[in-house]
Amino acid sequence: MIDVLILSLAFCSDISCKVSGLKLLENPIFQQMFAQLGKEWVLSDELVNKLQEFTCCLYAVRIPIKAVNDLRYQLFRARKGEIESGQLPPCKDCLCLHAQWANYQAGIWHRSLQPFPDTSQTKWPWSDCRPR
Repeated sequence: MIDVLILSLAFCSDISCKVSGLKLLENPIFQQMFAQLGKEWVLSDELVNKLQEFTCCLYAVRIPIKAVNDLRYQLFRARKGEIESGQLPPCKDCLCLHAQWANYQAGIWHRSLQPFPDTSQTKWPWSDCRPR
């Protein structure tokens, strides 16, 4: 759960973005979103959309865009191309990969007291590496 927050905050290059990220966590919708990480092995579309919304809020609180690819385009256009890639939010594909990894890690932590948690529903190549 905290991995996605850390990854989202790591994408932001300035301190104001990181501070606003902590303020965003006061929102019960985002708290519920992070609480859902790791409950299921596969991320739902709804959870991915909420993660996109959270990431968009990190980069541009005043712009009512909820899709990271749209926000990337708007920020690039607003600065007329004079923007470093590190100042843009991650694209949706990149965000989804980070979210899948954070969800997998949170799932392992949720099941840490089970001797051999069933990871057969995951998409990770090492998920079936259990002793035989």
